Amino acid sequence: VKLFFCFLLDVFIVLFLATMVVACSTTLLCVFEPNIDLSKLLFESVSAFATVGSSLGITPILSSISKLILIITMFIGRVGPLTLLSVWTKKNKKNIIYPKENIIIG
Repeated sequence: VKLFFCFLLDVFIVLFLATMVVACSTTLLCVFEPNIDLSKLLFESVSAFATVGSSLGITPILSSISKLILIITMFIGRVGPLTLLSVWTKKNKKNIIYPKENIIIG
């Protein structure tokens, strides 16, 4: 039962991080592209995060900064938010002691 709750917590963390990445990228796209509907920008952002290749055809008319936001979103979606987060977290080194044994050959 404890393992199930740890797994469930991991699922919620990944889901939360994915939602935050999509929300942040959509918000930034809305700031830099005020003429385009929110639904189209949200679709582009989710599509970029999921790296599915779908588009509504608005990518060519986006500004350079908006294209850069989509590129970063694609990278985060491809590598994974949890993986990128683990790069910046402090690693706790444990004292590992390997067993020593004299092996007799022959």
